Amino acid sequence: MKTILIPTDFSTASDSALAYASELALVSNATLIVFHVYHFPIVNTYNAEILALPLDDVRESCELNLQAVKDQLLSTYPGLKLETVCKLGFAKDEIDAILTERKVDLLIMGMKEADFLTEKILGSTTTSLLENKHCPVLIVRENSVFKSIQKIALAYDEAMEMNPLVESRLKMLVDIFKPHIYFLRVVPVDGHVSIPDTIESINYHAALVSTAYSFHLVKNDDVTEGINQFVLENQVDLVVMMPREHTFFQRLFHEPKTRNMAFHGNQVLMAIPGV
Repeated sequence: MKTILIPTDFSTASDSALAYASELALVSNATLIVFHVYHFPIVNTYNAEILALPLDDVRESCELNLQAVKDQLLSTYPGLKLETVCKLGFAKDEIDAILTERKVDLLIMGMKEADFLTEKILGSTTTSLLENKHCPVLIVRENSVFKSIQKIALAYDEAMEMNPLVESRLKMLVDIFKPHIYFLRVVPVDGHVSIPDTIESINYHAALVSTAYSFHLVKNDDVTEGINQFVLENQVDLVVMMPREHTFFQRLFHEPKTRNMAFHGNQVLMAIPGV
């Protein structure tokens, strides 16, 4: 892992994610890019829209805020390789652009506790970026604290494919932390799926041979409850999912019963695009 990107809006949630990202960048010897996107400060008047502030003033303010963030991070994390970038535009468009331009390996997004995986974020920048094709996305909760990732739960369904691209992205963490990977499948209580079936349904390759892994089946009619149950019982540090259209991941975000999903403790969520 060479480059980590973390967008910031200078909020408390962003601060937690910045700390997490800085620790991860140090451990992985990656360059951390702190990115802020600003837009035209337009206000409505009675008969027209006007700029609330001169654009140059807005940019200067953003750059000063970024410099303050940079100074604080370098003071707190000596040896951190850090860059800051400020852009005018729409957040998702500019983030997509820099992901490609800088060949980013990991995107880290902060999220407020009250908004984590609820309907409040559906359609938001964070949610839309979960399905980007450029790199994995790590979602860090407002109160998350970085620690060595020793246990990863990789949640999957019957449609999951462990292709070389998915494995190479997962291998970034495997090479750094040498974690135990729990391949986790949640099935209905009255389902007739066995552990051998789950092993047969996933094609894993040499990329994971260097770390320990095991296969697990949880029977629960609510996917969210099933994952949370496993996470709590096994003290999992990171939950990994793979977003694909019209499958497990999309249902997880849109079914009413799963909108209030919130992993307890210090778990963070990673989405790994595979196509």
